[in-house]
Amino acid sequence: MTWKTLRENAYLTFNDVVLEGRIEYDPSQHALAIVHPDTGEKEVLTVDLLASGFVARPGEVFVKDWSEHSGLAHTLARNGIAAFIEAVLVGPFQQPAYRMRVLAESLVFPTKESHSQLAVLLPQTEEAIAEAHRAACAAASGNSNDAEIEPLWDLAETLMAALQIGGEIRP
Repeated sequence: MTWKTLRENAYLTFNDVVLEGRIEYDPSQHALAIVHPDTGEKEVLTVDLLASGFVARPGEVFVKDWSEHSGLAHTLARNGIAAFIEAVLVGPFQQPAYRMRVLAESLVFPTKESHSQLAVLLPQTEEAIAEAHRAACAAASGNSNDAEIEPLWDLAETLMAALQIGGEIRP
């Protein structure tokens, strides 16, 4: 188990439950946990649904939405810890659970040096890259000099190559 801290001093509220502590994530187990600040006790916030036929992909977790965890998935999303991918129904009573992308993991994308087919990008990240490219194009047609523009082009080329996005980069 390789737990890493995603957020210190998290404050999660759902239903009548309040959880305070450090949010940790173990990508090898597809698990999120909260560690109580006073006792160090760790409460796992996610479930393994492999026995139900659902596999979490890299950077993903499953959060059940029943019993004591009813409303937890929405709280994780509202607090920017995880984002909804899809809802699934599990077990004999077809209870809801959510496949979620762990946001801190999703903000990391591959470079030429460490390209990974398992890398995940959030749509917001893709949009930010596209906006940076548009800004470089706009700057290139403005009053900026080549020394100011060249690093932007290099960044755009590196990102687009790493993401395997084809097309002309420079206007």
